[in-house]
Amino acid sequence: MKYFEPLNRHFWVELVEEKEEEKKSSVLLPEDFKKQEDPFAIVRVLDSAPDCTNIVPRGKHAVAERHMLKKIKVLEKEVYIIQENYLLGVIK
Repeated sequence: MKYFEPLNRHFWVELVEEKEEEKKSSVLLPEDFKKQEDPFAIVRVLDSAPDCTNIVPRGKHAVAERHMLKKIKVLEKEVYIIQENYLLGVIK
C-alpha cells in the first residue's frame, strides 16, 4: 500500500499491543474461556482527515473506545480507522 489518507473526520491509527502478563493461577478455567477485553485501547495516530477539528500529531499515542475502531482491508493490508469523536485523549 502506498499511503492511506483518512477522510470525513476519521483518524488512521494502529493498535498499540499491550503486554499481557501471564500469571500462573491455581484456579482452573474452561479451555474456551476468554478474558474480558478492556473497553478502551491505546492507539498510535498515523494520520488524520483534513476536516478533523482536533489536531493530534502523527506518532502520538491516544486512548480510544475499542468498540468504535473499524478494521478495514485496503490492498491486502489491514487498516484501523476511528472517527474523531471516539478518541478520548492524547497521552503526553
